[in-house]
Amino acid sequence: MKSTTTYDGSSSELTDNTAHWSGVFAMSLCVLALIASEFMPVSLLTLIANALQITEDMAGQGIAISVTLPY
Repeated sequence: MKSTTTYDGSSSELTDNTAHWSGVFAMSLCVLALIASEFMPVSLLTLIANALQITEDMAGQGIAISVTLPY
């Protein structure tokens, strides 16, 4: 921190007011990952059902049950 002297003779310290953009970028990336992981399986539901040769209803239930499982 820098120390400055004002016109009335008192001294004060300047604070560092720089933005911490790396933290903002990291939080934005985490939010993007969480939203993508929430909506990605639903958007691919038809492809998942076709690949597993099951109905879309069963694939949807499989996705819904995976939300309740602990990581």
